[in-house]
Amino acid sequence: MTFLFCVFLLTSPELKWEISFEDVDVFPSWSECNDYNRIAVSDSGNVLIGDPQNIQLALFGADGKLLKKLSQKGEGPGEFSRIGNAAWISEKKVFYVKKVDEARISVWSEEGEYIDEIPYDLPDFGSVSRSEKIHFHDAGNILFLNDIVGNKGSTPEVIGGNISTGEHKALYRLAALEQDSGFHDMSQDTHWVTLWDPNFRVGFGKKFFVSNYSNRNVFNVCDIVTGKVINTFQLKVPAVPLSSESRENVVESMSKYGPRLLNFARKNTSKPDFWPYFNKILVDDEDQIWVSECRDKATDTTRVHVLDSTGKEVATHKVDGVIVSIKNKKLYVLSQDADENIFLKCFTL
Repeated sequence: MTFLFCVFLLTSPELKWEISFEDVDVFPSWSECNDYNRIAVSDSGNVLIGDPQNIQLALFGADGKLLKKLSQKGEGPGEFSRIGNAAWISEKKVFYVKKVDEARISVWSEEGEYIDEIPYDLPDFGSVSRSEKIHFHDAGNILFLNDIVGNKGSTPEVIGGNISTGEHKALYRLAALEQDSGFHDMSQDTHWVTLWDPNFRVGFGKKFFVSNYSNRNVFNVCDIVTGKVINTFQLKVPAVPLSSESRENVVESMSKYGPRLLNFARKNTSKPDFWPYFNKILVDDEDQIWVSECRDKATDTTRVHVLDSTGKEVATHKVDGVIVSIKNKKLYVLSQDADENIFLKCFTL
């Protein structure tokens, strides 16, 4: 009976449209797709995509057709030197796009018209002001997840603020989450490598966020205002061994932090403790949590788990790629074919 129930839940959403980025000369970086936050979807279904290769924004309609290309490389209004995270702010009916290396946010209309730039600064938080690790709350507030900027032994920190008032403060550190998740038994070296390696996953909803280290199967559901752990649950799936290319990338990223960390990475990246389980967390409009498993190859099918805030699984889907956004019963997926062409696909749920 249980087996039949699981088979019934494993479904493939209906494909509505797909975009070949090569056809429209837009190139999101596949190496960043596991944590790709440069895609934003408006209430009417327009899709804004950041193209870090060409330093441009591309706006697509709800039917998947290219409407226009926006912005250009530069440091002036509506221009970018590097493109960071993007978000649709429902309360204000605008797109926000982070200007990496600048403490500014670029504001665009749903139709792709440049509106303004919002300056902000976080003088007490160092280079996090210019980091691309920024998440936007739906009301227009900003949440910085300081999981990479820091020193050895640092703890991930969430910094929140209201753009219109310019008030920013450290909301909470995530040390308690590590203890609740069993991370306290990791050695200091492993802890540090995990923080500097982009294993920390987070999905922001309107009332809570969900955090997870991709090489652990424990999830924390946390109040978005206080950071207090509301619920902790496990999702047991098989870990995916790191490919030789992935191991080389981790080792290379450690090379700039000195010989001790470099040797540690060389020795340990082939061990199961470093093997990832998950590559993305999303929270939808109904506060359901979407978690996608890692895959052996970029062309493999992805299993996606849908859970409520208690961790109870309510559905399972198979999709061709990495989930990047969900809105109004539409799921957006980045996929790659055997020729390494990248596509954005929209599925109806």
